[in-house]
Amino acid sequence: MSTRSSRAAATAAILLLLAAATLPAQAVIIDSGDGTGNTSAPADDPGWANVGQNAGFSGVYLGDGWILTAQHANHVNARFAGILYQALPGSQVVLDHPTDAFQSDLKLYRLQTYPALPTITIRNTKVSNGSSTIMGGRGRDRGAAFSFKNPPNQDDAYWWGTTKTRRWGTNVVASNDTNIDLAGLRTLAFATVFDRNQPDHEGLASDGDSGGAVFIKRLGSWELAGIMFAVSGVNGQPAGSAAYENVTWSADLSYYRDQILDVITPQCGNGHLTIDEDCDDGNTANGDCCSSTCQFESNGSACDDGLICTSGDSCDGAGSCNPGSANPCDDALFCNGDESCDEVLGCGPGTPPDPDDGVPCTIDNCDEMADLVVNFPNHGACDDGAFCNGAEICDAISDCIPGPPLDLSDTVACTLDSCDEDQDIILHEPDHAACDDEIACTADSCDAQTGCAHTPILTGPCAPPLVPAAGPRGQVILLVCLAAIGSVLAAHTSISKGTHTRPDSSA
Repeated sequence: MSTRSSRAAATAAILLLLAAATLPAQAVIIDSGDGTGNTSAPADDPGWANVGQNAGFSGVYLGDGWILTAQHANHVNARFAGILYQALPGSQVVLDHPTDAFQSDLKLYRLQTYPALPTITIRNTKVSNGSSTIMGGRGRDRGAAFSFKNPPNQDDAYWWGTTKTRRWGTNVVASNDTNIDLAGLRTLAFATVFDRNQPDHEGLASDGDSGGAVFIKRLGSWELAGIMFAVSGVNGQPAGSAAYENVTWSADLSYYRDQILDVITPQCGNGHLTIDEDCDDGNTANGDCCSSTCQFESNGSACDDGLICTSGDSCDGAGSCNPGSANPCDDALFCNGDESCDEVLGCGPGTPPDPDDGVPCTIDNCDEMADLVVNFPNHGACDDGAFCNGAEICDAISDCIPGPPLDLSDTVACTLDSCDEDQDIILHEPDHAACDDEIACTADSCDAQTGCAHTPILTGPCAPPLVPAAGPRGQVILLVCLAAIGSVLAAHTSISKGTHTRPDSSA
């Protein structure tokens, strides 16, 4: 039988073979007797009932529904005392390697319902070499012995059996404080070496033992000191066997204790859901749908969904914040465009409306009062500088167009109407010749306001004949004659635009 002092040297050699060792396991191969014992708690019970089956591997119940096992182990359910407990979906927490960015081969997960088991104590000081252990799990039974490298008739190995039983064994820590790198994971671990050590119950992890417990007593009380996660073989060892000098590697939980307690300790706001909580969002603030006591806030309660572009968010009563209405970012101004919301930048200005209608002669503008774009015709922009061709106008569609021609007429027939471009005026010059009535005894003229005038000429050849003096009868005849002459002259001096009346030659 090898001595305990020889184990450190054996461990150093076995480390070279670690790559062949990451074997999930749930039972312990023991060297004592026929290998079928130790299925019930030892007399000095370290917490045997808390070691159970973790799906196809092993797991340790810590309390408050939490299971500690190897990260590479499944965790769909756990079994204790024959009762199956389902894992809580989404509850897995992987533990970090304590000194760098690696993850460890340790994880926690929570059960949906809890077994009636005590809370277990986790060791808080580093495991020391030479410490006695009780290691337990569930997995393959010990099979037939065979000679591996010793002379015939001196067996030094056991085949794994085909059945599995929950079993415990004993061992002593051979080395500690060692980083084990497997499959991208790094775990601070201690080693126990399997050798001939009857009548002790020398133990070795076997296939499926990952997640099993290693207990060490300190100050008279048992503590959970390690979780088994790997086995090292020796050169030439056949698969499916346990041989002396094999090493069991267990995570030293003193390095991970703070992480573990942070997860499993019932405490609202630590981000880990426990049985007395509806929710745990990692804080104790109200207004985020998970209250300061880790209960769901009521349906319709105000919350903030974290999106800049929504407002009026409300809780759904199940821990989620539903977005409210879209934030329009409207500043109530039309002429600077429609504002929009960006989840990174927040409310931003819109694109102002373009008032340009493409017509050069219009004045383009935005009317903030009327909330519209207006385009005023600017007739002055169309002026060609000429007076006599009329005033040009601005058409809101066609741009500048000629204005209506100037009306030169003053409605007086005898005037000559014209436009003076130099003076920018319309002229109406009298044309006396246009008033000739061809009557020798009238003076014809054109008045720019009243038109043609025909004034009787009463001198010279056009003078009325002299009448001799007469008595009353003669005076009457004279008056009658004068009246007749006046009627004729009045007929010839009548004024009518464009009309010239001749006297009746028969009068």
